[in-house]
This record gives sequence, structure tokens and C-alpha cells, in this order.
Amino acid sequence: MKNKVAALSLALILTAGLVYTHPAYAHNFGGDESSQFLGKVANLKAELQALQMDLSNSDAVSWHVDKIGEYWNDNDTKEMGERNQLLAKEIPDSLNSVLTDAQKSNPDASTIKQDIDTLNGYLDEGITVRIDKNQMQNATVQALAVTDIIGEALESYGDAINSTVDLNNMSQLQGMSSTNVGSNMSGMKMGTSYSQDTGVPIHLVQMSGMQSGGENIVEIAAYHSAQIHAQAAKDYFDKNVVPIAPSGTSAFVTKADDNLAKLIDEINNKADPQTVMTTVHLNIHPALISAFNLPLMTMNTGANAVPEFPMPVLLALVSIIGVVVITRFRANLK
Repeated sequence: MKNKVAALSLALILTAGLVYTHPAYAHNFGGDESSQFLGKVANLKAELQALQMDLSNSDAVSWHVDKIGEYWNDNDTKEMGERNQLLAKEIPDSLNSVLTDAQKSNPDASTIKQDIDTLNGYLDEGITVRIDKNQMQNATVQALAVTDIIGEALESYGDAINSTVDLNNMSQLQGMSSTNVGSNMSGMKMGTSYSQDTGVPIHLVQMSGMQSGGENIVEIAAYHSAQIHAQAAKDYFDKNVVPIAPSGTSAFVTKADDNLAKLIDEINNKADPQTVMTTVHLNIHPALISAFNLPLMTMNTGANAVPEFPMPVLLALVSIIGVVVITRFRANLK
């Protein structure tokens, strides 16, 4: 009789655990400190480039200054100090120099570029201090950093067009109408030439005042941020991920690379949110997942991200172990 009760309990636990699962609404990638720091540095560098595009616009400068504050704070300085006290001083000091010079009434572009070059040197040194060499050669870690950069591009683009949906939330693709799929302009070839004065890609400088697509830009600083981050994502992917991609993944790597270039074109041409989200969530992310085995997380409506492995199933497994232990314990007492 006791065995039957134990078996029934086991069946109920399995049923409850398997039925109650979390629906996956978006690609939310689980990472580690290495990928997060790499993404942080790449995003900070990208935002510093965007800042250089808008030095003549005090409102835009203020927007970039606020955004930069999201990428490096007191906690980052504290963590760096645990590895290298000198960098824990030089990085925030150099960053403060950039922001102070940028917020002057007549900011000097050449001085700010020198400030940024100095800061970038310290940031690069910070990577060697914070990230182990084997992690730098880990394609999954590097690909996760790319997803962080893409996420910032989408967030900034959403701010730029005053989007009513969260472009980073794949679930919001459902029900969206595409009234402006595509662009009135053909895709532009993305060059790799950079301004000697600012270090900003020349094609972005040339396009900065253009209204070429269907979406109206309401926040120019956010738009420039989105442009730079989209380009930074592809540059990072080509430099740090493609060379160490696992064998047998070339088709997925090519798909990701092609769609990163497509994302750049779409943002430059002011594509509608659905078009941009489709490129990222239905093309880039799946390709990266397939090529680099990215650890996924799921999201519940109105809740924070939780592990892809559902908590109820985990509880069921723990309960199963408990039933087995109790059953064996009782058997040994006989």
C-alpha cells in the first residue's frame, strides 16, 4: 500500500512539474561576468563615439552623458579596484575628463578625441585584467557580448523613434502591423573609413542630418547612439567572434553577419520597429544561438527573467528524490 502511495505521489509531482512551465516570450541570454564586462566596454566605447557626433548640440551631449553613466558606475570602479588599483583610478578619472570637456560651452573636438583615446587605452588594459585569456578565446562568451551591443542598439533606436513597444522584447512582434516595411531608400553599403578628427565612421557623419525613411526621429542623440551601436555590433562580431567560430557553423555565422549588416542599413534608413525587430529576433539571435550554443533564459509576462530550465521541473526533481529517499528509508526499517 505504501509503495502505491509513493508511486501515486511521484506521478502527481511529475505531472505538476511538466504541466506548469514558463512560456518563452523573448530571447534573454544568460551570461557570465566575462561577457558582461566585454559588452560593457564595447557599449561604452560606442557611446563615446556617438557623443563625438553631437558635440555641437548641448541637449544631445546631455543625453549621451546620461547614457554613458549606465555603462560605468561606482560599482564598476570598485570591482576594477579588486584587480588593479591604478586602473580603478585612471578609468573614472579619464571618463570624467571626457564628460567635463564635452559639456563645456564650446567643446573642442580634438581635445575630446584625445581624452577618449586615453580612456579607450585604459579600458583595453582593463579587459586584460578582468578577462582570462581562455575566456577571450571562448566563442560563446564573445557572442554573448555581441547580443549586449545589439540590445543597446535596439534600446536607443526605440528611444530615437519614440517607439511604443520594447524593441528588445520579441513577444511584442505579435500583432504588430508593418506599414513601412522596407525603406524608401535602397540599402547603403557600409564603409569602414573613419573621420581622422573624431574617429566616427564617415558614412554616419554624412547621414546624421538625413531623414530617409518612414520613421520620424524625435531624439537625434538616441538615433546616433543606435547607429553607432549597430555598427559596433558587426565590427565586434567580425573581429572577435568570426575568427574563433566552431567548425561546422559557417552557415549560421554567415547568416548572423549578413543580418548584422542588414540591421545597420535598416537603422540608417529609419525602418519601422517590426522590420528591425524581425531582423534581430528572427534572424540574428537564432543564428547566434545555433552557432555558439548561447545559454537562453525565458521571460514571464510582468516578471523578471528566469532560467530556461523551469523552476517547477526543478522542484519536481527535488521532490522525486525526496520520495525515493523516504521509500528506501522505510524499507530499511523493516
